[in-house]
Amino acid sequence: MKIGSNVKIGAMSFIMEDVPDNCTYVTRKESRVIIREQ
Repeated sequence: MKIGSNVKIGAMSFIMEDVPDNCTYVTRKESRVIIREQ
């Protein structure tokens, strides 16, 4: 795996591939809210 120059990596990002020069890498994570009946 190679991370290029001048790269910004977002907090909590999981990198699984090469990241080219001059870019920003962010891992999107979906959240779900599940409402339970009481």
